[in-house]
This record gives sequence, structure tokens and C-alpha cells, in this order.
Amino acid sequence: MRIHERVKTALQDIGVPVSFQTYQGNAKTYVTFFQYMEQPSLHQDDAIGLSVHYIQVDLWSNGDYLDLDALIQTKMEAAGFRFLTGYDQYEQDVKMYHKSLRYAFEEEGASWHK
Repeated sequence: MRIHERVKTALQDIGVPVSFQTYQGNAKTYVTFFQYMEQPSLHQDDAIGLSVHYIQVDLWSNGDYLDLDALIQTKMEAAGFRFLTGYDQYEQDVKMYHKSLRYAFEEEGASWHK
């Protein structure tokens, strides 16, 4: 399964739209995500033995998002993603609260060939 599919599958039942990079709908709370780095981390026999995908999940909301934040973290960790960092922001230009959550996912082999 490709990494974008893994994220969408992990977050499919959280009750808000989940979209890769941008969201075009009208929901007041939604999630976007992207891969900000893919790094081979273990080489063996001239091949990539392990790839690490670094994913950022962005939670956007006009109101309290703490329960959804906790649900996202639970779902991502259950799907095998390791939590790295998270930070809260307020985006003045769109007048929305924005929580960024960063994760790592380790995968055997070179995922771009799958």
C-alpha cells in the first residue's frame, strides 16, 4: 500500500474530510496531509532495505479541535505511524486554528517502486 493510501485509510473514520495537500470543500473542520520527506535509512546488497516516510498531518478548524487531535493521534499510531512532533498555530489569513502533527513510518524496501 502506498504511503498516501496508508494515511487516508488510517484517518478514514474520524468524522471530517481528509485530503492530500489541499481541501476544496466547505467543512469548517478538515484534515490535510503530505509527505515532507522520504529517506532510505538502511541499505543492503546495493538495495534499499528500509525507507522512512515523514508525514505531516494538518488539522484545520474554526473551533475546539482537542478531541479530534487526540483521535488523529490514536488512529495514526494504531496504523504504525510514530509520532514525532506537534504544534498549535492560528492562521490569521484564513482565520482558522491549525494543528500540525508530524509522523514517521518505516517501510521495508523502496516504496516508490511499489
